[in-house]
Amino acid sequence: MRGKLVLLVTTKGGSGKSTLALTLAHARTFQSTKVCIVEADPQGSLETWAKEREGAGRPNGVPVFARHKVNDLLNSDYGIAAGLEKIIKGHDITFLDTPGESEANIRTLFALSHSDVVLIPLRFTEFDMQSVTAHVLPEIVRAKEDMGSTTRYFLIGTMMHPTAGLERAMSNLDGTRAEVLPATLPFRRPFAEFAEGGRTLLEYAKEIRASAGRRQARKAVRDVDLIAGEVAKALGM
Repeated sequence: MRGKLVLLVTTKGGSGKSTLALTLAHARTFQSTKVCIVEADPQGSLETWAKEREGAGRPNGVPVFARHKVNDLLNSDYGIAAGLEKIIKGHDITFLDTPGESEANIRTLFALSHSDVVLIPLRFTEFDMQSVTAHVLPEIVRAKEDMGSTTRYFLIGTMMHPTAGLERAMSNLDGTRAEVLPATLPFRRPFAEFAEGGRTLLEYAKEIRASAGRRQARKAVRDVDLIAGEVAKALGM
């Protein structure tokens, strides 16, 4: 039985895409689920994280597969290459971290044809909003109209102030046919720090000593729990 595929796409760097992939893959919601990450982003942040984890002697967790280890992501007909298909079939959920649109043109046909859920991290800056509106959302509309895509697309607010109003921030995206995930990845210090040394967010929350840091880490864990719960719901889990 084929597992679920969750694609993470963005048009600009710094949106929190890799952080989102890493934290969701290790979220408490999916701890009884066979999960993996496939990294297609040439920056290699997640592959570096996996190597640091191994070097630190931390226990094996969610596996991270680099692109060169799973063949090409697509074959010439925009189907899934054999190596990636094998990974997807061997896991309940595969999180696929893609390059930015400027580098890879989002591989839109791949996303439309093969993903169950697409997450589009979005910072609330003028340039980021313009980029998503100009490059990503038109492809979603085209997919729904021309290809009958059943993939669910979610904009997810990232690196925003924890008290920012989501509805107001997303109001100018009404009518785009992309859903807005009712949870956000806010700006919190733990999201910038936890991955050092190959840690997961949950490990970071357990290991940090300062009381203020522990409070912030617990809030970050709850943020991820909310996002993971919505993703699980979208996947029908």
